[in-house]
Amino acid sequence: MRPLASLRRTRVVATTFCALSALCAFSHSARAGDALAYSDLPGGRIGTMPTSKKPSFVGGHEKVPGLFVAAPKFPPETPWAQRHVSVVTSETRAAQIRDNDGFNAKEDEASACLSDSALMGQGDDGDAEAHEWTPALAEQVNLWPASKSNESAGVGAVHSEKLVRANGHVKLESIDAWIDPSTHGVRLIGRATLSLVKVASAIGGVVVYAGRDERAEVTRYVQFVVVRPATQATARLGPMQAMRQDGISAHDGGCAYVRMPLAVSSNDGDTAVIVAPVELPSRRIPSNEAPTTDESAHDAKRGDAANATSMASSVAKSIKRRLAKRPASQLSPLSPVPPVERDVRSREMQIHLGVSRSAQDQEPQLSVSFGWSGREKVQRVFDEPSAPPTATSEDTD
Repeated sequence: MRPLASLRRTRVVATTFCALSALCAFSHSARAGDALAYSDLPGGRIGTMPTSKKPSFVGGHEKVPGLFVAAPKFPPETPWAQRHVSVVTSETRAAQIRDNDGFNAKEDEASACLSDSALMGQGDDGDAEAHEWTPALAEQVNLWPASKSNESAGVGAVHSEKLVRANGHVKLESIDAWIDPSTHGVRLIGRATLSLVKVASAIGGVVVYAGRDERAEVTRYVQFVVVRPATQATARLGPMQAMRQDGISAHDGGCAYVRMPLAVSSNDGDTAVIVAPVELPSRRIPSNEAPTTDESAHDAKRGDAANATSMASSVAKSIKRRLAKRPASQLSPLSPVPPVERDVRSREMQIHLGVSRSAQDQEPQLSVSFGWSGREKVQRVFDEPSAPPTATSEDTD
């Protein structure tokens, strides 16, 4: 971790680095070298874990829109205490769980993510940190009915959050609820909304948002939300991972973003590092440019990959041309569509987030910087076509 004294200089370092490498861009309107101040962020709330005693029972008639409870089909010999229920945010996914039909939900149905009542901190009931929802999100969470062997089970608290983009604005909407695994009842604890502003962006479509988590408790937070495009390529590259300086970790859990809360204090700081594997733009070597002697060994591999990609593209176009020339009566709706074969260039990006305040600062200052944490990798992949082949002007030339 960087020393806190250097956090205020982070923006200068990051801006210079980005100018040299074209890695990232800042969206803050202040002059170059200025840190992003706490007051520049929009305010709002993220729900916190309930401090009241949990109910012993939630009626099956109680429901909350956006939260669905589904029980898989267990064999008759499965003990009752081991029969969990799954909480999801899609009715389609809930139906698949009830029918043991696998996981085939569309991407737009997995737009909200969940966490359960596992504590972020290990403090007592008076510790505000102990009532923060864990930032490790998932597309579903499981609950078990209370039993003699597991008396701590039963009704549990669940947190749902969803990144919403509309009319040029971005916000994080959260729902907290008590859920009874025995009755499938869902009782609302509360809703909250946190407005976000874009503070930085980087190569690979990575965007960093931030907002002020305003609350009555002593501890306040800056909620950073790091978003990566949800594509076939990024799904293959692996999840984003995050680590805060106090050891709290998080991952995206298939949610296409990571939320990391950094505490705001009067004379201290907080930092976190997020590792995000990103897809790099394809690189092609012009046919009329020969590599230099010093680079020939390295670029030969690059040229082979480009040639293979070009050949695969030519084959796919040839098949599309032949299919496009056939009469519609000769085309079967089940005609196979060839996958697109290509090379994917990727690299692990490190995103450093910081919040600090020195004796000279009138308010907390934010910092965001980008760098690489590993070498570039090349992977041959087959992308499923999104639509049947059709004739285009490029195919018929």
